[in-house]
Amino acid sequence: MSNMRRTTFAIVVMAGSFLLNAGAAFAQAKEPDDYSTWIRQQVNKALAAKKAIAENGNGTANQIESPSVDQTATSLVDTSAASDFVSLALNMTGLLPAAEGENKPQSGSVTATLYSLVAAAKGVSLTDPALYQRGTNWRRLAFTLGSEESKLTDHFTDKPSTNIGLKLLIINGRDVYSSNAQTRLGAADSALVDYQTLELMIRNELDCQVFRAVDPSANPKSTSKDCKDDPAYLAFLTQNPFDVKNWPGTRAALEKKPDAMQRVNQLLAALAEGQSVATERITEVVEQIQRGRQLSVAYFTKLREDDGTDEHRAELIFDYGLSTRLNWTLNASVDRRDRKLQDDTTSGRFATEFQAKLSSPGRQVWTARPVTLSGGAEITKDPDSDALIRAQAKLVVPITAGVEVPIAYSYANRDADGMTSGSRLKFSLAVDPVRFRERFR
Repeated sequence: MSNMRRTTFAIVVMAGSFLLNAGAAFAQAKEPDDYSTWIRQQVNKALAAKKAIAENGNGTANQIESPSVDQTATSLVDTSAASDFVSLALNMTGLLPAAEGENKPQSGSVTATLYSLVAAAKGVSLTDPALYQRGTNWRRLAFTLGSEESKLTDHFTDKPSTNIGLKLLIINGRDVYSSNAQTRLGAADSALVDYQTLELMIRNELDCQVFRAVDPSANPKSTSKDCKDDPAYLAFLTQNPFDVKNWPGTRAALEKKPDAMQRVNQLLAALAEGQSVATERITEVVEQIQRGRQLSVAYFTKLREDDGTDEHRAELIFDYGLSTRLNWTLNASVDRRDRKLQDDTTSGRFATEFQAKLSSPGRQVWTARPVTLSGGAEITKDPDSDALIRAQAKLVVPITAGVEVPIAYSYANRDADGMTSGSRLKFSLAVDPVRFRERFR
């Protein structure tokens, strides 16, 4: 299968349509090679490419919130991938008294992939299909720049920190243009080819059965599944017995022959079974891609002026799809605090989270991500302190394509730098401006 055909097919299956409608297959086989057909085919390819870009990189493992190193963010656990393009996050606290100064944005961040920077340098649209397909590896690398408030009692400065992050996707199992997905799509190609071969064979036999049932000049002694050797068959086809005008009469004549109708129904049942098998095989491939394993490494730092404490995190992130609706994420990191006025500290951190899709995406090309409910926990331990344990439940509510409001309710078992024990309600505004723009173009 050619790269263009493979790409188009991958796009369609990722959107949830399987190119296995029998009528569509018949129509495609009979299309005239004319200018109008060519235009329609090219338009369909362009629409398919647009659909691929819209659907790809829009899963639960693509993080558009601020990194979890930001204590005011709604992210307790980091996922393995970033937005394909650019994402913006503004982090707020919950319903706390204004006198405490907690009702204003406490942090924000911008994340961009290398792909978006390359596209900008080339002066090419981020949604250009050719660049998007070539830029699979460029989407593996994401940069984050942000700022977070500091507390004098915890960080030895009240000046905001400068947050810098880098995330590299090592195992990329869910990008439809990745090597993993392309390998799996080979099985889908095979399923489609098998179905098309079966459809052609059965279609030829169906035509032959109809010919022998309704045309008196057909050779009654022939038992071949192919009527091409019968001189009367060509004359039969010149009457256009299968077109819109003549098919009612052809069908009426066929229905008067019970034996022929029985064989026709058997052939149609075999075609339906072949379509069902092919659909199952393709569905399995699609689900394997959607559940693909992903592994990334990340580094985040908070830099503070004067005598403020600098923070560093080296992190390993793993995503595993338990089903098409349930994703499991693991984080393991080493955190270091560079205290200019006290001894430095190093701690180990482990965190895990389950994300469940509560809704299905809409039918528009650029659609909002599903409503997602997640639950996670984190444990951090350094040699000189008791373990810090945090738990969080989060609901991510999409407003439209590219705009989400994550709402998180978290609990911490003790005070720590930048956080207090007990419960806390947080919410963010997360925006992917490219997806938002494309939705309303």
